[in-house]
Amino acid sequence: MKRLLLKLLLGFALLMVSQLANAQTRDLSGKVTDVAGAPLVGASIVEKGTTTGTITDLDGNFTLKVSPTAVLVFSFVGYESQEVPVNNQTSINIQLTEGSALNEIVVTGYGTQKKSQVTGAISSLNSRQLTEMPVTSLGQALQGRVAGIDVVQSGSKPGSVPTIRVRGRRSFRASNDPLYVVDGIPLAGGYEDLNPNDVQSLEILKDATATAIYGARGANGVILITTKRGSLGGKKKTTVSYDNYFGQSSALNKLRLFTGDEFAEYVRESRRGVAAGSIYKDASGNPVPTGVKDDYADSKVDVFDPNVLAGIKAGRNTQYQDLILRTGNMQNHSLGVQGGNERTAFYVSGSYFKDNGVSYGLDYTRMSLRGNIDHQINDHIKMGLSSYTMYSIRNGENLNPYGFTLQQNPLGTPYNADGSLLFSPTNDALLTNPLFEIIPGAKVDEQRRYRIFNALYAEAKIIDGLTYRINFGPDFTIQRNGRFNGSLTNDNRGGLATASSNNVFGFDWTLENIVNYNKVFGKHTLGATALHSIQKDRFEQSNISVQGVPAEKQSFYSLGSAGTVLGVGSNLVEWTINSFMGRINYDYDNK
Repeated sequence: MKRLLLKLLLGFALLMVSQLANAQTRDLSGKVTDVAGAPLVGASIVEKGTTTGTITDLDGNFTLKVSPTAVLVFSFVGYESQEVPVNNQTSINIQLTEGSALNEIVVTGYGTQKKSQVTGAISSLNSRQLTEMPVTSLGQALQGRVAGIDVVQSGSKPGSVPTIRVRGRRSFRASNDPLYVVDGIPLAGGYEDLNPNDVQSLEILKDATATAIYGARGANGVILITTKRGSLGGKKKTTVSYDNYFGQSSALNKLRLFTGDEFAEYVRESRRGVAAGSIYKDASGNPVPTGVKDDYADSKVDVFDPNVLAGIKAGRNTQYQDLILRTGNMQNHSLGVQGGNERTAFYVSGSYFKDNGVSYGLDYTRMSLRGNIDHQINDHIKMGLSSYTMYSIRNGENLNPYGFTLQQNPLGTPYNADGSLLFSPTNDALLTNPLFEIIPGAKVDEQRRYRIFNALYAEAKIIDGLTYRINFGPDFTIQRNGRFNGSLTNDNRGGLATASSNNVFGFDWTLENIVNYNKVFGKHTLGATALHSIQKDRFEQSNISVQGVPAEKQSFYSLGSAGTVLGVGSNLVEWTINSFMGRINYDYDNK
């Protein structure tokens, strides 16, 4: 009886609470429009902190049951959301303003536009999006972030950069790389030398906009890279930023290879299954059945040399993968200083990046310095400089010590009885000990790269809305690839040591004269651009390969002392691009 009475009291209490809540809610109506008074169809109205809400009809009107103390959130795609307290009101009319994203300024080549005025296929990423995750290159920052952009990792070795394709492949034989433009200056090469922490924004031109501005150079798309700068006007607070990360890397999976016993049985089975009948026979001449091993039959197998036979008896199982692989690590340190005043703005940064791969002998180091400065000489003339200096060392670009280990016989041993390395673990003359490949100095594949990229400009304001700008961008690249294979490596197998050196020098420069006119006449916005551009590239290369280096300590540094010159070559490539461009933009704002 008591339990029944308790249930009745609880039900009555819940009914009273429900009626009280309904008594506190009331009908609210209203209309949602933009700043010009046009109704916004499908705008969302939600009571904050709940799932109660509705959307506007074709006339922008809505009705909703809410409590007098509720706070409503009004939102619409492309517009700024607003929070409005009800405060016992029965009608609320609200105007939403365009979202800040539509008013963002994006770089469109030789000028800028609001996003709301852009008609081409342009995607944009800002510095926060680029650096919110630790990335080693700009290509990694683009992965999965931009529609129509394919970013594929070209390899797992330190220093490898992803391949970027805008709208897929366009040619079977010619280059499919997009054109990279840094601070208005086209790059002759790729983006791999740039420090991602120095980038303020990325704009990707994906359609006819690219070719309309950059001609045939933009046929594969254009990626516009704008680096960080200080800001002019007023006294600006100098800010210092430091970014760093550290991580480790290891092989996710190792290949499942034969153990020593499995490999031995595999060889035995191959001898049992020959076309002429089994040749895996015991001392009496009887075939040895599958799954049974016989010492006499093993001694007659050509693959089983004395070292392998000793491995079979000892149950040896040498897994060279475990000896070659290691735990890699990666670290990055970037320090930047940014500031300015009424006349001068600056940004200075330094960066150090180091990546040690999961295989011995593979690593990549990059050190860079950047300095951007802008100075307002007077009310009509402004000048600036962007300078970037980079030095990198990459080891093992063309080496693959891991792949060589997969061919090894697990019954062999890499060590002598005294613990020293054994050059030939088995009698297979084509397979030497892979540990000799990773001895420091035994096999060298080193790339040293120096790059200095500058962008200088001067801009003059002729009359209101009309400006003239001259850009000059010299780009220096020096690269040396040195390779050395010692005598005790699988390439030479005890023969003469070989070495080679390949030297590259590149000098590219771009000169541009740009006239811009931008003017607003009431609701009308007019923009016009005229451009003359000259780009000249010069590429020099020389190489030499030799055999018989007298002292392996010389590596590839003293090729003149070698006994035999295997080859010498050099070449020079020059080309010039002379282009003109004109463009007119018009926008009418009917709001």
